[in-house]
Amino acid sequence: NNSIVVGNTGSTSALQNHSNCSFHHSCTLPLPTTGVGNIAEDPQFVNTAAGDFHLLRTSPCLNTGDNGLVAALDADLDGNPRIADGPVDMGVFERQGPPIYYVSTTGEDAQDGYSWETAKRTIQAAVDLTVDGTTVIVDDGVYDMGSRVVHGAMRNRVVIDKAITVVSRNGPDVTTISGSPDPENVLGDGAVRCVYLADGAQLIGFTLTNGATRAAGDVGREQSGGGVWCEPGAEVSNCTISGNVATVFGGGSVGGVLIGCRLTNNFAEELEGSNGGGASGGRLDNCVVSGNVATNGGGTYGSNLDGCTVSDNRALNWGGGVRGGIVRNSELIGNQADNQDGGGAYQSELKY
Repeated sequence: NNSIVVGNTGSTSALQNHSNCSFHHSCTLPLPTTGVGNIAEDPQFVNTAAGDFHLLRTSPCLNTGDNGLVAALDADLDGNPRIADGPVDMGVFERQGPPIYYVSTTGEDAQDGYSWETAKRTIQAAVDLTVDGTTVIVDDGVYDMGSRVVHGAMRNRVVIDKAITVVSRNGPDVTTISGSPDPENVLGDGAVRCVYLADGAQLIGFTLTNGATRAAGDVGREQSGGGVWCEPGAEVSNCTISGNVATVFGGGSVGGVLIGCRLTNNFAEELEGSNGGGASGGRLDNCVVSGNVATNGGGTYGSNLDGCTVSDNRALNWGGGVRGGIVRNSELIGNQADNQDGGGAYQSELKY
């Protein structure tokens, strides 16, 4: 009960790990043919080789046990409470700290979000329950429901307004947050940006696409950042930011720290002075910036880059690849400035 049984060996190839056993709310391979609540997945230990069998925050064994099967012991192997939040974890170590919430396209927002079986339907519903330090894990699928305003009248598909981590279960190839263009003019009051991130918030492993901004209102906060708008200290990692549009700054992103992200085919469209087709401001580490378009800084505008590849971006005026900012240890290849100077870089500081 509430156990993890993996990695054991026997003489019969089909039943090496377990044989003639009864399992309930446990993790093991192969999946038992009897019992309830069992799963056959990688438990995701912190470090099996080093003997650290605590569970990673993305483990499928978190909050998937049965509290009714907990023995009289009131502590886990570390001496911490055996039930820290919601359902008990499988295994001998209970994850402590703020609860983890789960989101799935098959979930319901009326559920508590404490497990995959009781997952929330929208990311926003889970975020609203969190406190600083909480993790929200999002299952595969496209998340394109709902919106919320932070500044002026600019709507956001997801508002992460606390210092929490929102992470996909299986990465950006299978997990998408989709914004929405204004139905009449692409840029307008009906547009929905993909994500707003507060200081200290982390977004990991998503594709952000189809986001757009207003064409009026505050230039920096309502007409900029079609894919993601970051307060200082927000962090986006292992994300694909593609196919978004802004009126003035940052078709793909504004501000924050982007790590290991791909920014492709984003646009900043104000012909009189849009800036940063891919990104405006912020810091980009080990990112790919490709195929973005703006009046100035087709790839990035005023951003600091380290270890990035900037290719095939286009500016109508200055800085096909980058305009402004500090560029270190990066490659600028095949970028174009149509009508002015600096096909690769303009008014930037390039270092090694």
